[in-house]
Amino acid sequence: MLQINASIALHKERIWCAYRTQHLFKFDAKSFIAELNTGFDPLSIKRLVAENGNTAFEDVRLFSAGDLLLAFYTYFPYAPGGGWEWKFGVGLGIVDEETGVIKTQISLRHLGRRTHEKNWSPYIVEGEIFMITDYDPFIRVIKIGNMTGAFNTHEVYVSFLKTKGWKYGELRGGTPLLQKPNSRDGFFYGFVHSYLVNEKGFKRYYYYTAVRFEHASKKMDFYPEPLSYEDDRPDASYELLWKYSNNKSIKVIFPIGIMHHEDGVMVSFGKDDVASFTQYFTWDLITNLF
Repeated sequence: MLQINASIALHKERIWCAYRTQHLFKFDAKSFIAELNTGFDPLSIKRLVAENGNTAFEDVRLFSAGDLLLAFYTYFPYAPGGGWEWKFGVGLGIVDEETGVIKTQISLRHLGRRTHEKNWSPYIVEGEIFMITDYDPFIRVIKIGNMTGAFNTHEVYVSFLKTKGWKYGELRGGTPLLQKPNSRDGFFYGFVHSYLVNEKGFKRYYYYTAVRFEHASKKMDFYPEPLSYEDDRPDASYELLWKYSNNKSIKVIFPIGIMHHEDGVMVSFGKDDVASFTQYFTWDLITNLF
């Protein structure tokens, strides 16, 4: 069973990981949630299901908000004639860690400026949950609600100046944003991705980098060069899934989960939409990028 696009999070001193095992071509991506030990091996695994009965969701991003373990995910809305529309949206719900059920779900699709941008980055300020929905061409922030589970979503900020571009495509979201422990710099840190398209061959080449965002000033910085990632040679089961890719090379790489770990953060990545991996970054390394 391949663990596709895994998202990790530290919640109440327990490590959680959400992932899927198949694509959404049949409107059923089969997502799971696992509790991991400190060595990142599974202690338990449960099917991750939506309380509202929607099976057409995938790529769950986990985010700890006080007593709540939140799930942000891509989903397809119900079609008027039955079934699902092939139109991406972003959903939000509270994960019941004991049952694997996503409850108290709301749709954030009406807040999307672009139909297919779904890689959003949540963060917390003084008990309130915010989320960056767009990094490019403008910084855009919405407020989700508070950590009691009272969700009241609305837009709170859109920049008037274009984001300073970089050479590797449009910056898109990635991980949630975390603050460095005991830091007073006011910044939240995380990782985002981008891609360039070779139009003649319909190939996409993905990159990722680190970002930081200050909520008070709405200042956003990013490291100007792509960061490297560790990679293993694909095994036989991985090779079988190349039919889902349009370029037989390691090309799709994007950060999706993040958690405090030792003197830094552990970040989980999706790779080629068929696998996942993690990479550790010290806080010294991250802050020295800016």
